[in-house]
Amino acid sequence: MRQRISFFELVTSIEKDRIVNSLLRMRYTGKEESGFILGRVRTNTIEAKHVYKFIRLNEHIDPFGYSVKREVEDYYVNSFEISQGVIRIKDSAKSLLHFRKDLILALSGKCVITGIRINLKEFIEVMPKLLRSYTYVSYIEVISKSVIRNSTLNLAISSNNNAMGKLNSFIEYGEGDIKKVIFNVEGVAEIEFGAKGTIKILKGDIDKDDIELIIKYFMSCKLKS
Repeated sequence: MRQRISFFELVTSIEKDRIVNSLLRMRYTGKEESGFILGRVRTNTIEAKHVYKFIRLNEHIDPFGYSVKREVEDYYVNSFEISQGVIRIKDSAKSLLHFRKDLILALSGKCVITGIRINLKEFIEVMPKLLRSYTYVSYIEVISKSVIRNSTLNLAISSNNNAMGKLNSFIEYGEGDIKKVIFNVEGVAEIEFGAKGTIKILKGDIDKDDIELIIKYFMSCKLKS
């Protein structure tokens, strides 16, 4: 089951109850171009959806060879939650532009939404210890400026055993920035982690409790802004 989770930082002095009221004021009822649908509100978490409606033009050729155009109503829907200054978006739509714009508008501009950077070097040390199944690095992408003088090297290594060992034989582990890493959870799933705060389940399925455990430690490796 493919699944994508994206994380962003929400910096605001607005309290949770006021955020809830702000989302309610921009409620989506179907008449508006965009708005929010409020879900569960818990002690530290707000769950909601953002909907953006747009018109897509479909074009096809009919049996007589004529081009037929038809307007179709379509939607970008982003399910998200806000908790302790972090926005988590599950299976984000193709565009997040309208989501970000509306959330800033709902909070009267009194917030900043920024990307999150993860120290994947640190996370690589942690991830294999989290789950019961044997877990190893099967793919890794690194940027390094130390291998070739006055040049930036983009290196990608994949392996059906352990890509880290092959990487270490070519480049010093401390040299270079890791952009992306894929872990194979043997017999269970394949999960991709991005340095810009993204998690993708590429294959298989992960237990909900295991996902939350992984997210907890993934976010603990967040670099300071």
